[in-house]
Amino acid sequence: MSGALEPDRFRSNAFGLLVVVVLTALALGVFFVGGIRWLATVLALGTALVVAVQAPAFVTSPGFATAGLPSSVPELRERFAERYPGVVFQVADLDSTEQPGVWQDMLPGGMYPAAGVTSINAYTGIGYAPFSDLLCLNYTSTSCADAVPRLWRAPEGTDVPLADLLRLDTVVVQRSVLDAPRVPAGWRVERGEQVTVLRRDFTSPWPAGTLAAASPGVRVVSDVAGGDRAERLRFERATADEPATLVFSRLAWPGYRAELDGAVVPARSGPGGLLEVELPPGTRAGELRLTFTPPGMNKGLAAAALGVVLAGAVGVAHARRGRRDDSRGAPGATSTAPTAPQP
Repeated sequence: MSGALEPDRFRSNAFGLLVVVVLTALALGVFFVGGIRWLATVLALGTALVVAVQAPAFVTSPGFATAGLPSSVPELRERFAERYPGVVFQVADLDSTEQPGVWQDMLPGGMYPAAGVTSINAYTGIGYAPFSDLLCLNYTSTSCADAVPRLWRAPEGTDVPLADLLRLDTVVVQRSVLDAPRVPAGWRVERGEQVTVLRRDFTSPWPAGTLAAASPGVRVVSDVAGGDRAERLRFERATADEPATLVFSRLAWPGYRAELDGAVVPARSGPGGLLEVELPPGTRAGELRLTFTPPGMNKGLAAAALGVVLAGAVGVAHARRGRRDDSRGAPGATSTAPTAPQP
């Protein structure tokens, strides 16, 4: 894998692999000759040696030492927490951030939460394809210039702009990516040396929850999110002849469950990959509850518990066997083995 990522460094990668093979063979040889104690000694010394070699290499890595990233969390919060309020989306190319002072106005990867900012951008190893593709987001949180006009358009399946579905309050655009983004009605713009910042003039009508849009005729009485995994919404409808939908500013990962007055209703991936819940016809009012449980979580917890029990049982059995062996070899222990007759 290292050779595929950096083919120009194939020789050094191959040498590193050879060193690992030799050290592994040495460790196995020590184990077969000297037993587990000598193996533990060799592994401890080998680990210390490897860390001693790696640490200077990481400290002097150009990707970290020369990036000029902020290193103080209090300074981050002082600089960004009040400057970028609400829900933030950043359009930036993290591969073209060589300008001096660029990190004074924007942050890479997952640094916004450390700064006290609620950001959609995050460093992640898992992307939700319908959403990531729409905003051309990659795993480092980098986006593209096309993401800005897409924010002001309605995704397929709705007439609500994507920025409203995401409940955005602030949009940060790196000027080297898009120098003059279009500013829609209801937003104001602030231009700096490195970034252009767009700020919404109004707030969401449902500030306590994550509801982003409701079908015409649906009046939301209350919407309260109980953390990332639960939400409770009460609504009324003037007419209930047709089905209606609610769109939440939540990615529609598998594991969501929607219950309307205790009955399960459809919850699916809607516009832009966001969670959409369908209210069946004939429903004039009710309480909708959203819950999220990662698929297979209960089975995983049961398997983990079983593993703990088995590990405990093995430990107890090993301890008992050790005590029996000690008692057999203790001074004064009576041997029941037959003795040879004396001549």
